[in-house]
Amino acid sequence: MATPPRVILWDWDGTLVDSLAFLIGAHNHTRAHFGLEPIESADFAPYFGAPRTHLLAVLYGAERAAEAVAVLDAYMRAHRTALVRVLPGATEALEAGAAMAQMGVVSNARPFVLAGDVRAFGWERYFAAVVGAGEAAADKPAPDPLILALQRMGQEPGPDVWLVGDTANDVGCARAAGCTAVLIGAGDTFGAERVFPNLDGLRAFLIAMGG
Repeated sequence: MATPPRVILWDWDGTLVDSLAFLIGAHNHTRAHFGLEPIESADFAPYFGAPRTHLLAVLYGAERAAEAVAVLDAYMRAHRTALVRVLPGATEALEAGAAMAQMGVVSNARPFVLAGDVRAFGWERYFAAVVGAGEAAADKPAPDPLILALQRMGQEPGPDVWLVGDTANDVGCARAAGCTAVLIGAGDTFGAERVFPNLDGLRAFLIAMGG
């Protein structure tokens, strides 16, 4: 029988919430501000969940990064709550996780974005710590934000700490911190220790572990 997790940390965009179309729209709004051509979904997908500094440099150039942040943030504050949706099975998976472990969020999304989403979805009770982009010395795939979340929770890293995510950045972060990488989705597993096709599969596994 597998050992139940002591801590479950969750990625955000693409793991618990459906935000890809919104993020592409936000970046195309910002690219239009600079007179740049819109980016297509297929071209944006490889950068989904990437460290924000890298994404800004690729899409706008380092010289425009600060202005791009201001335009992006204004768009997100105005539109995100209305356009981002909870992924199927997310609340149920959180309920199953909360029944056995302390939980938190480790994301490359901006802290104000995470705070707004948590309030909008009524998920405050699930998370003992929420760490977003720029709060640690480096963003995922570095281990720093995961370590910071654990420090805020009074916890230490270890194999019974799970980071649940959907990209190579999440897997890399977990493995660099000495924790267990749990991947949601099909395709490349990026070396994750546990892989589930969707949140319903993870929920069923957690319930079975709780016995």
